[in-house]
Amino acid sequence: MDHPDYSYADKVLEDAQRSLASGVDLEELNSANVTIVQAIVASAKALKECDFKKEKPVTCPACAHGFAVEVIAGEALAKSLNHLCKSLDGNARLTQFLRGNADSRPDLAGGLGLAGLKPEQLGQVMTWLEENERELSHRD
Repeated sequence: MDHPDYSYADKVLEDAQRSLASGVDLEELNSANVTIVQAIVASAKALKECDFKKEKPVTCPACAHGFAVEVIAGEALAKSLNHLCKSLDGNARLTQFLRGNADSRPDLAGGLGLAGLKPEQLGQVMTWLEENERELSHRD
């Protein structure tokens, strides 16, 4: 998208972000995000209704009488919550990355640091990206 008030650096940065996003359209991503969030909400509601209790047969060591004891299926609950949280986190990270924001994880913050590059440095990055894209397209 061309804007009359964009500087050369703005244009190069926008092109770099589009290349880094592998051509993903942010509007399409936002639409997908809505669908993902709806699925997460539906999953969370289903998770809320799940009964993670199960009966476990036990035997008294003294009298050998059998009992059914209700226990929490902690592993199943933990896995369900873990998958739900990873889905939400991954979706949020992808959205932020494709918008050109740095990774929120402290050890990766700053990413490629494109915002701090001079216009000629951004131009070089774009040249490298285009060269890599050409090389990859010739391999197919």
